[in-house]
Amino acid sequence: MIKRSQSLPSDRSLTQTLSRQPCWPLRPCRSLSPANDRRFDDRPLVQARLFYVVGEVYTRLGEYDEAREALERSLEIRLQELGENHETTAETLNMLGVLFKNLGEYPRSETMYERALAARRATLGSHDPLVGETLNNLAVVYQKTGRFDEAKEYLELSLEIRKRELGPRHEMVGRSLANIGALHFRKDEYEEALDYFQQALEVQEAALGENHPGLIPTLSNIGVVHDALGDAEGAVVTLEQALA
Repeated sequence: MIKRSQSLPSDRSLTQTLSRQPCWPLRPCRSLSPANDRRFDDRPLVQARLFYVVGEVYTRLGEYDEAREALERSLEIRLQELGENHETTAETLNMLGVLFKNLGEYPRSETMYERALAARRATLGSHDPLVGETLNNLAVVYQKTGRFDEAKEYLELSLEIRKRELGPRHEMVGRSLANIGALHFRKDEYEEALDYFQQALEVQEAALGENHPGLIPTLSNIGVVHDALGDAEGAVVTLEQALA
């Protein structure tokens, strides 16, 4: 939920191998590291995938030191075996961008996202949903560093890709619309923010259903925008709907 002073915010077999560890998924532990498993020493791409999965899990758990170690090892192997312009190398670069963004290291995050974007465009074309994902991620970094025009350009490109490739009623289209609404809110453009949040809500209701908990952030943000516009009644109605 945004506040007045803030912006708004496989490999199945390998995952199953990791899931047999006793700490999965409740808490991280050193035994998850592929460095402790010698079975894949002669299969570097499998090992790189293991490092990636471990790094992604640690990132989502907020264990950033362990995440960085695993993801950088994954990247090292993939660069050596596959080169920069490969889909799976781009996957690791993108996750490193997420990691550095979460750490507040925005220049490093931007560098990783830009490399991921270039690799994905080179291997997947300019209109793949994964390109849209990285454009969206870069836009978030631009927004956090006050580069609003660049953020808007990339968010609109991401939205265009997602509409074309996923359909206008896809959940990810709703997320793009909500992100554009958040950008306008950050710029104190409340009417524009409200319009995008309402569009996002319409798409999310179509994709998820009217009672899905995934609607709560957008409903809450609509309520906050009503409050910013001085519409206390509209704010209360929408926030009550979010809490229902």
